[in-house]
Amino acid sequence: MTGFVAFDLWDVATQKGRNARFLKLALLCDWAQSEPAKDSLLSTVLPALTALPYKAIFARKNTFFWSALDSCARLLQSDALSADAEERLAPLLFDAFFEHLPIGFALRLRADGRQAISLPELKVRTEGRVDRIEKSSPDILLLRGDKHEAVEIADPLPHFQLRTRSIKGRAESALLLDATPNLFSPSYGHLAISRLEEAPAAELEGAIGDALTFLDVLDAQFAARIGTTINWYIPVKSNDSQMHISFSVPRLTGVIFLSQPTPEMGVPGWLKIGEVLVHEFAHNELNLYQESKPVFKDDPERLFYSPWRPDPRPLNGLFHGIYSFWHVAEFFRCSLQSGELKGFDASAEESYRHTLWQLRIALWQIPPELLTLEGRAIIEVIANNVSATFDNNDLCDSVVDAKMQAHIAQWRTRNPVYADGIRLT
Repeated sequence: MTGFVAFDLWDVATQKGRNARFLKLALLCDWAQSEPAKDSLLSTVLPALTALPYKAIFARKNTFFWSALDSCARLLQSDALSADAEERLAPLLFDAFFEHLPIGFALRLRADGRQAISLPELKVRTEGRVDRIEKSSPDILLLRGDKHEAVEIADPLPHFQLRTRSIKGRAESALLLDATPNLFSPSYGHLAISRLEEAPAAELEGAIGDALTFLDVLDAQFAARIGTTINWYIPVKSNDSQMHISFSVPRLTGVIFLSQPTPEMGVPGWLKIGEVLVHEFAHNELNLYQESKPVFKDDPERLFYSPWRPDPRPLNGLFHGIYSFWHVAEFFRCSLQSGELKGFDASAEESYRHTLWQLRIALWQIPPELLTLEGRAIIEVIANNVSATFDNNDLCDSVVDAKMQAHIAQWRTRNPVYADGIRLT
């Protein structure tokens, strides 16, 4: 068997996910026109969207806008919409729908607001404190704050250009070299590198490009899905040269946060990043699917053993671990079959074997009664493939591998209340 055994959850959920986001936008538009919101920042810009056709709203990849909108919608439902949340959403809304805004439309930001903002669709960033942005023509953006300057959107001066690097051979994807707070929630935004210098940026972009090229060799169709789905790569810093950091954020679809691979990790950068891209793409795909289709019936009181974590995890964390690491196992299987590992077969075999054991034990923890029909269908596909691999692959022993045994023992010591809840059959 060659190529990834892949689900198509992303394509299945895209339209329904858009519908859900449109309803949140409508909710916020209604609120912005209400009496309590008449002096709010969003009241000046949200109503401008109500006349737009549905297709126009989703015509561009407004990743950061939709994430900020989702955050505001959830806050509004709890009557907790803050000025900080508005301050994050409003510039992104201005950016995402700039072409639809009337000439002369201006957005006033708080005088005590952020020092600078990034506008990812316009590929523009500001300098210093900004308290007003204005569309003065279809091609000119006015910034007022510490200075009053006109920015030509088609060809901004270097200090106004949002610094990015296009991923080699993937014009639709970019590595972000300047991260400002308005793009991310404070809960994770502090991890992003605010300014990545050119030398490490070139190295990281090269590793991502080489990883995508390697994935092309393994499965061109699957690599294309990653290339077109993941539009933004956000660099983060790892304080341990032997530890690679990567993560994805629910409802921030099309974005992967990742650190620079190092020689101390024992494998080439393209191999480590290839594994990371497959893993984080799976999280992105499942996150989008879950926006429109529940995969389990939530029971927040129940926590489970996870082979990938030192702490008890809710069912969502365990489900995501299974889905993403099953993709990692597929990555190692395809890599070993490809003959393209260039001397790193032994490392890949060890990782493949251990990941399969992690999956086998994690699957034993899943309570079938809490799964929806959609969730059960996903788990059954993975469970059947893992079982077949154990039956037919000499990489898998019948005894739990030593690393798994050590993890289980340490986990039981660390979490005595849940120690007896681990299922090993």
